[in-house]
Amino acid sequence: MRGTTKFAAMGEMSATMRLIAESQDKIGWRRFTEGCISKEFHRRQTFFLQMTSNRLNSKDWTKELISRLLQITHSQWIYRNISLHDRSNGYLRNKTAEDLAEEIHRLAELQPEDAPA
Repeated sequence: MRGTTKFAAMGEMSATMRLIAESQDKIGWRRFTEGCISKEFHRRQTFFLQMTSNRLNSKDWTKELISRLLQITHSQWIYRNISLHDRSNGYLRNKTAEDLAEEIHRLAELQPEDAPA
């Protein structure tokens, strides 16, 4: 939902998950994609890992979660830049300046939820 819907409003969830969702909502979607996660994720995972025979500790789990979030975000950024700026097949390469100006004005008028993926 890319920042348009709160995590806590995404359907039925346990009380623990709702607590995590509400605390993450205070941080926001953009900060989440930058690797900022609620301490509630860590607290819940600490409890879970203590109840299992898992060798992973909650500190390492949290680091891994943040690392994967950053990897996903970075991969999406690279894909977007290549598809937009590639010299032979990129979107910008295949458009004329006039087409781009029209497209920019059209997109600038759209509401964020109406913007194309």
